[in-house]
Amino acid sequence: FVIPSQGGQVQRLTWHQDSESLHGWLNDRTILIGTTRDRWYSRYGRDKGVWSVSLDGGDPKLIGDFPAQRVSASPNGKFLVYESGSGDVRRRAYRGTAASNLWVYDFQSMAHRRLTQRDGNDMHPMVDGNSETIYFLSDRRWKNNPDGREMALWKVDFQGGEPKPVAGKINQSLRNPQLSAATSWAVAEVGKELVQINLDNGATQPLLVFGSLDGGAPQFRHVTVSQGAKELAVSPDGESVAF
Repeated sequence: FVIPSQGGQVQRLTWHQDSESLHGWLNDRTILIGTTRDRWYSRYGRDKGVWSVSLDGGDPKLIGDFPAQRVSASPNGKFLVYESGSGDVRRRAYRGTAASNLWVYDFQSMAHRRLTQRDGNDMHPMVDGNSETIYFLSDRRWKNNPDGREMALWKVDFQGGEPKPVAGKINQSLRNPQLSAATSWAVAEVGKELVQINLDNGATQPLLVFGSLDGGAPQFRHVTVSQGAKELAVSPDGESVAF
């Protein structure tokens, strides 16, 4: 589904019996999703291929016939970065063969290249606005995470190299991060709150969110009427009266 950023009518884009996950935008008119669409990439159907859906309608198109999770497309349209593995943020300090690492898929050559390799979890990749730096969550050890139990924000060059820590909370994990359009800030969940992260110096600050009550709920109250009722009408089932 899509909805205008300022609110408005909801538009449905896909209809299928298989579950689908939203990855993000491929371009201004195309959305990236993960789904199986009658394909099986793992024994239990956990992994999904990479598909695109146009805002103009039509059937989804398969653009990556390989298992991928949490896919991020480069703004220059040349590559995807995706998470491969069976990592789970709930398995804190996990080290083993089921850990997730990051891979790059080149559209032109259709080649895959490993970006990170370790026995811990590297997850949720995000390509910056210049298509040069990959930000991601990782439980790597560093000063704010000496036991390797919490997920922090890291970055690595698109060409590879040694990842560097960006921001993290002591004894708390970051979850579900997103980059700003200008790639100067990120936002993430910490506990029950949102934090805003300065990508230049790693400083964090609470991000306050204000909302209003949904006015769509029916307004009703119970009253006892003993007189004054006029123009009575009984419901077809005989159980209610309108007046």
